[in-house]
Amino acid sequence: MVLGCARAPLPRAGGPPPGMEMGRDTFSFANETVWNYEAGKVVGRTDRPDTPAEGERYTRRCFVMARAAVQFWKFARFEPGREALPPEELVARVRKIASVPVWESAPDPEQKTVIPGYSDLNDFSKREPRLLQENMGEGWPTYFRPGNFGIVTPPGRAAQERTAGEIDLFLNAGEPPILWLVNFPSLSINHAVVVLRRRVDGPRTVYTVYDPNLPGEGMELAYDPAARTFSYPPTFYFVGGPVDVRVVYRGVWR
Repeated sequence: MVLGCARAPLPRAGGPPPGMEMGRDTFSFANETVWNYEAGKVVGRTDRPDTPAEGERYTRRCFVMARAAVQFWKFARFEPGREALPPEELVARVRKIASVPVWESAPDPEQKTVIPGYSDLNDFSKREPRLLQENMGEGWPTYFRPGNFGIVTPPGRAAQERTAGEIDLFLNAGEPPILWLVNFPSLSINHAVVVLRRRVDGPRTVYTVYDPNLPGEGMELAYDPAARTFSYPPTFYFVGGPVDVRVVYRGVWR
């Protein structure tokens, strides 16, 4: 992981697209977990006889979904008033959108890839979940991102302070940063989310995030500047508490 001066992407002269919205610019389906959880604790695998076969489930894709949500927000334009395309053409357009590096600037609206027949990404993913899941990208390459190698050296408090500043720089530029939440070596959480907005709550800064594991609700990642520590609330897969945060997908090596 490269630590240093934070650098947010520069917005285009015409400005970035309108901010990402939960339930409009996010997927309707979830990244399914490999493990079964109770109150954030692993209690067994999900590949029991009474669960769908692994090939029928959409697992290990939180990084793919976080990246793809931002790619659709930046590089796609939905036109619900037009007739939907046949599946083979839709596949080609999904793959085109997913192939653009997510850190690239958003083009002008007329240069975006058009997805006709759907009102937004949430609508598209409700009606064509399998087509999207099969063509946004595989999950295994995310394990070998160059930026992953820094996992063995957890960031210190000064680095987390810089990360909070970097998140704010992205948001000030109108860009939704993609974050990696990880606690090493415990791996009590190892997950990707997208920051949608922020607010100040007393001494803390609270970031509303899109969590691919929880598609129906915006979650809140909090930053305490006094402790220089991030925390994430309890979920079905995490007990809640401090998390180490890194901004990812900032470039080829990050």
